[in-house]
Amino acid sequence: MPDINECLKPNDCSRIATCVNTDGSYECKCPDKMEGDGKNPQLVPNVTNCIWIDQCNTGVCSPKAHCFFNTTSGDYNCTCQGGTSGDGLVNGTGCKETSNLAIIIGVSVGGVVFIIINSILLWCFVRRRRLAFDPAIFSQQELLNEIENKEGAKFCKTFTFNELREATKDFSVELGSGGFGTVFEGTLPDGTKVAVKKAKHGMGETRSEAKQFVNEIVILLQLNHRNLVNLLGCCLETRVPVLVYEFVSNGNLDEHIQMKRATEAEGEADDTSDLCHPPLNWTLRLKIAIETAEGLSYLHWGTSPPVYHRDVKCANILLDNAYNVKVADFGLSKLVPPEDTAAYAVPTAIQGTPGYMDPGLLDQYELTDKSDVYSYGVLLLVILTGQRPVDLRRQPRDQNLVNRCNRLMTQGLFADIIDPILSEAAESPYTLEAMDAVAKLAMKCVSRDGHDRPTMKEVVSELHTIHRKTQTSVSKMVKSLEEKFNFSEEYTLVPLADGQWHKSYDISTSIYAVGR
Repeated sequence: MPDINECLKPNDCSRIATCVNTDGSYECKCPDKMEGDGKNPQLVPNVTNCIWIDQCNTGVCSPKAHCFFNTTSGDYNCTCQGGTSGDGLVNGTGCKETSNLAIIIGVSVGGVVFIIINSILLWCFVRRRRLAFDPAIFSQQELLNEIENKEGAKFCKTFTFNELREATKDFSVELGSGGFGTVFEGTLPDGTKVAVKKAKHGMGETRSEAKQFVNEIVILLQLNHRNLVNLLGCCLETRVPVLVYEFVSNGNLDEHIQMKRATEAEGEADDTSDLCHPPLNWTLRLKIAIETAEGLSYLHWGTSPPVYHRDVKCANILLDNAYNVKVADFGLSKLVPPEDTAAYAVPTAIQGTPGYMDPGLLDQYELTDKSDVYSYGVLLLVILTGQRPVDLRRQPRDQNLVNRCNRLMTQGLFADIIDPILSEAAESPYTLEAMDAVAKLAMKCVSRDGHDRPTMKEVVSELHTIHRKTQTSVSKMVKSLEEKFNFSEEYTLVPLADGQWHKSYDISTSIYAVGR
């Protein structure tokens, strides 16, 4: 009979102890430099668990040093006393007598270095402010002329800083912040609500840097897609630019998926309904996924030069009252230089949001359209699971959502990744098939090797195929049910989202209903 690993069974070892299998039993072993029985005091009374061994009693410090031991972390510190210096360790430099001359020289040199560094910093600060406000470098009219002379640029409305300060009530209502800056809610004199974004950084210190910033504004003005936030105008008269965007009224995807769940998980259910969005059903989630993909596909393939977003995440997917998508926050976007468009790869610093960021950037520091594809794949998994991309409250192996979904799908446990809110919808075989197809597409998008990921064009095509198949299957089911129950011509089945049916008129079965 093979040996039974007792550690695989429930045991009373504490979290910090290691279960060691013995002949027919087990032991709870404490980590190095700790002692005790390793038992969990919440499960077993009168046990010691694992406690740190006081290193000060082991003679690690020099006799001329004072030893301090932290019973919480197990760390210790040896501090030399009585005019001596050193690391205070027996096996280190110990504690040696310090000459006053060395102290005087050290303090003098340190003071001189401190004065020099502060003088340099002050000079840089004064020079930066002088250049930033120098009309010879940052003439607003000159920059606006640059914008208007660019072919294909839309009309850019200009605002004074005072106009925007008044519109935002002195920038008092913050909507959020992103890679480019902080966004504030505002209302123009004609009643139009806008989102006003103050940049984190200035336009540069030279004329060429200012023109480069203008080129980036021109690119944003040239973007024209129903699923991208529209740039309405700008203010260039201050040290940092201010951009004015259309206002999107229904929050962002992260709020819709996470807000209510986060409140309930913390045991603080809020009765204020306007603070919590209603749960998103599968039909809306698929719609949002498709429209987000279409917006990103346009950035990659519908503009010249292509634009890489670089910060695709749920918080940057805005929704209006009809749940139409508006991809936002191009603050980290990378405009691909014309000479690099053939390669579609641009050297870059590592920027983005943890959990959404392409791990390939850590290896090659090279930005491609496939970096956005990876982030979009993570976004698809969030839509499917309702969970955050990184959550330290999950088990260590599942803290990264990509790893968790990959493990469960490999084990054939696809149903375990679906958001519980979608459980009723998942009972429909057509909806479950669509969810499975979306999950498989998401896992392609988050492939470790960028070459194995689809393009955003291919993602859009695949999602539309999934949507069409679902619609076709539902239509066939409706026709079959109508023939089966032989409804009169004045009544028809009305399919609703997620395989449910309009319940205006009940019939003998509770699964179906009839509507005018």
